[in-house]
Amino acid sequence: MRGLRRKASIQLLENSPADNQKLIWIEEQNRTSERNDGRACLPAPKVKLPTNIDSYNPPPEYDCAEVVKSIGHSVVQKIDLGSQVALRAVPSYSDFVTERFQRCLDLYLCPRVLRTRLNFQQSDILPSLPTTKELKPFPSLQSLTFFGHSDKVLSVAVHISGQWLISGSADSILRMWEVSTGRCIRSWQLAESASCVAWSSHDGKNIVSVCVGCSLVLLNTQKECSRDNMILNERVSNDMPSWEERKNDIVFVHHIAPVERVSWHHKGDYFATLVPKGNNILVHSLSRRTTRPVFQQQNVPIQRAVFHVSRPWLIVSTRSKVYLYDLHRQFLVKKMSSGSSISCIATHFGGDNIIVGCSNGRLAWFDMDFSDTPYRVLASHHSTVKSVAFHRRYPLFASVSDDTTAQIFYGLVYSEIEKNALIVPVKVLRSHALKDCEGILDCDFHPAQPWLFTAGADCTIVCFCDGV
Repeated sequence: MRGLRRKASIQLLENSPADNQKLIWIEEQNRTSERNDGRACLPAPKVKLPTNIDSYNPPPEYDCAEVVKSIGHSVVQKIDLGSQVALRAVPSYSDFVTERFQRCLDLYLCPRVLRTRLNFQQSDILPSLPTTKELKPFPSLQSLTFFGHSDKVLSVAVHISGQWLISGSADSILRMWEVSTGRCIRSWQLAESASCVAWSSHDGKNIVSVCVGCSLVLLNTQKECSRDNMILNERVSNDMPSWEERKNDIVFVHHIAPVERVSWHHKGDYFATLVPKGNNILVHSLSRRTTRPVFQQQNVPIQRAVFHVSRPWLIVSTRSKVYLYDLHRQFLVKKMSSGSSISCIATHFGGDNIIVGCSNGRLAWFDMDFSDTPYRVLASHHSTVKSVAFHRRYPLFASVSDDTTAQIFYGLVYSEIEKNALIVPVKVLRSHALKDCEGILDCDFHPAQPWLFTAGADCTIVCFCDGV
């Protein structure tokens, strides 16, 4: 006031709106669609405006009109509208609370953020894989079916020449087949079921190893043998197996417990047996007739044990781990984890990769030169994977399961270390029938041709060949 009396120039301060000031009285249509934080948003849905029907004093043309209102999908209600003298005479609306509640839910749950849709092609995010025509040849058609066993076939093995096929069954009969014709050449009557069979070419002899009860039987297929020579003796009392030689080059290796699996070394002289009791893994020498245990005391149950194809290593799989042991220097080389219960294992003939089958129907591909975890996990089956096998010549591997399917995969391992292996599923084979909740129990590839042999619980052996 004193400044005004002296007529001094006074600078008035202008009120500057804050940056985050909310516009309360702005019209709805003039509101911007940009939020204060810069994100785009959509305006809240508006309530439907009332019409003449909703008026308490409608025009004459709407007076006493019957309006049909649909409730849900089936109930129909008729409402008789009448004019009221004043608004205070209008009765209360029974669905007012329900409609307000639904309106609040719409405002609360409706996403009002404007999202930009991504426009892309499927080929941009999927890896470029070759077509199945480029990956031929691989087994795709059923060629032969071998009949003769009266019970489920537990194991099959193809000779290295590709001419003969050996099969072991629960009917206690070991059969030798001719691959080209499907004819049974020879058969041996065993004392118990043959749980596992394998070939070995030692000193030019075609030797077949069969797991029969508590003994491992070594047969020379080029010589005849009588039925009396196949009678098993009592199991040994100590932990170390005992060797017994009989006529016609028949050798028995008696164990303290039933023999589950047998695996041969690539040179043909050494083989390993898996026994669930006593010493878990035993390494035998055929020429020296000696046995040596790998572990003195092993508390963890072992599922599979196979030899490395080129190095003096033994690959041992437990319930969820895979161990690489150096038998020459006697130390642990590597430990890998599959993350699932392991049921079978196979080694690539290049020596740097292994494939593991799990009880949940998955396959785990390991690269032994890199990580301790699987490079690729394939969810291929719906049941337990019973067996996996690699081809000796072609970049193929197969897996069989209790779901009566055989999966064929193309697995190419590059020589360049910077390239990862190319794994492509190419074919699903179905031929066996389900029996006693079991499907296909074992499989093996032909050493020279892209053929696959599968042993089923339906007492048959099926040969799948490549199509034209």
